[in-house]
Amino acid sequence: VFVSDGRGPSGTEILELFVSEPTYLTTHNGVVLFSADKGSSAGGREVWYTQGTTLTTGMLTDINSGGSSDPEYLTTFHDEVYLSADDGVHGREVWVTDGTSGGTHLVADIVVGSASSNPKFLTVTHDLYMFFATDGDSTSGSRVYKVTWSPDRIFPNFASYKVLDVDGSAENL
Repeated sequence: VFVSDGRGPSGTEILELFVSEPTYLTTHNGVVLFSADKGSSAGGREVWYTQGTTLTTGMLTDINSGGSSDPEYLTTFHDEVYLSADDGVHGREVWVTDGTSGGTHLVADIVVGSASSNPKFLTVTHDLYMFFATDGDSTSGSRVYKVTWSPDRIFPNFASYKVLDVDGSAENL
């Protein structure tokens, strides 16, 4: 990861070296969050942060302490960042962070247990946060889910937030 003041090589500094290409960069309260792999000693691809200096660059949290959580689709929504990650227990599900290790947690285990709902294409429009995921029913495929922002940050049962099946049929609107 590099930072530059725009003056070319003389204004460019290496902040951190990774074995993987940093991906899914997003900004949150003046901090850049991203997915990267520091190498085997760091446990695989996790969520990292930087504020533009070597002293303010590091791993946010180790979501999967037994391996790689492989965070994807980091998306800022109001004062939080939502992402898709696998903690090694619940499979790949939706997670949220307020930008701190203690404020990073699973939003909902859409497919209960170690199976994954595989949330993807997380996106924000107005006060809606939407994504595709499967509910574990092999006959229904992916569905569009929505979350309406609420200042109380209470996460309801996602089953009631299905918007459309991929085939276009409406459900639970």
